[in-house]
Amino acid sequence: MSILLGNIQQMKATATYSNGRTADLTSSVTWSSSVSGVATVSSAGLVTSVATGSTTLSASFGGVSANTTLTINPALVSIAVTPANPSIPVNGTQQIRAVGTYSDSSQQELTNTATWSSSATGVASVNSSGLATGVAAGTTSITATSGSVTGSTTLTVTPILGSITVTVADPVIDINTTPFTATGTLSDGSSQDFTQLVNWASAGGIVSIDSNGVGTGLSVGTTTITASSGSINGSLGLQVTSPTLVFILISPDSASVPLGINHSFTATGVFSNGDAQDVASAVWSSSDPTKVSIDSSGSAQTLATGTVTISATYGSVTGTASFTVLPATLVSLALSPSAPSIARGTTVQLSGVGHSPMAARRPFRRYSGIQMIRRLPTFRSTGQASQAATPWGAPISRQHRDRSPDRRF
Repeated sequence: MSILLGNIQQMKATATYSNGRTADLTSSVTWSSSVSGVATVSSAGLVTSVATGSTTLSASFGGVSANTTLTINPALVSIAVTPANPSIPVNGTQQIRAVGTYSDSSQQELTNTATWSSSATGVASVNSSGLATGVAAGTTSITATSGSVTGSTTLTVTPILGSITVTVADPVIDINTTPFTATGTLSDGSSQDFTQLVNWASAGGIVSIDSNGVGTGLSVGTTTITASSGSINGSLGLQVTSPTLVFILISPDSASVPLGINHSFTATGVFSNGDAQDVASAVWSSSDPTKVSIDSSGSAQTLATGTVTISATYGSVTGTASFTVLPATLVSLALSPSAPSIARGTTVQLSGVGHSPMAARRPFRRYSGIQMIRRLPTFRSTGQASQAATPWGAPISRQHRDRSPDRRF
């Protein structure tokens, strides 16, 4: 027989007589242990373990004796359950192991002999061999028991992916880049962003899509975007259209010129994919055609002073610019006759003509608010010419010296 170190064992002595009668002589016999350092026995037959090992227990009465061998085994001190705090998905399994440590510091595998249990069988179950199976998301304590000694570990069961939903801001895009999102619905009903966890794919070569879920339209058409993780996948239909015109920029966006000077404008269209190009077929218009007219090429002709709005329209998109016509400015000044020739002692009448962009060369007229010279100096052949001021403030003069009877100047 054997007992664990630290335990006690009550022995019993039963006598059998020649007539077949039996009697309990436990308290009457003389008890002894051959190795008291392993176990001791009292007069009443109570054995107390002292150390591991074996001893012979004897009971004697009336010259008759009986013997038995008692083995003292090391006592189980603790049970280690491993792995520590494991985690498995729903429907996943995990082998749990139990190792006992005894009073003599020895260890023994108890996985197949311990009694296993789960504190929450709705989260995970465990069989007699310590194999745990995830049932639903949550935590449970897995315990191994041997005698009065127990050991345990906390098992976490994580939810598994049930479905994937692919979304995009607009299922109709142009030839441009756009991000897609993959949302996973887990077995516990919760949702998680799976955009960086799934494998992305696009059918037909109409859209390319990278590992981050960013798609780039390559050609016009329809396609299907798919996100997958293991055997679970989700998809979304997508239509790719041509880029659309977003706005029109007119250059220059603000300009001013004197009356009589023409000015050219250009229209640049900016599209939804970021591209920019000239809008040659834009329709040009002026908010006041009596001040400024503009042709189909964007060339504006000034007709009167003032500020107008120049517009370029393509489809439903219009761009505008401010255009100011200033008063006409003096461009040149001409004297006539241009090369007079007179006899000595005679006079010649000279006239001055100021020319602006809006005026022909006409003497003695006022054009666009600019006063032309009415009368210029009279030059005499015998001395200093007289002076006359121009409307622009500077006097006009010409010096003549008497050197010949027929002086040209």
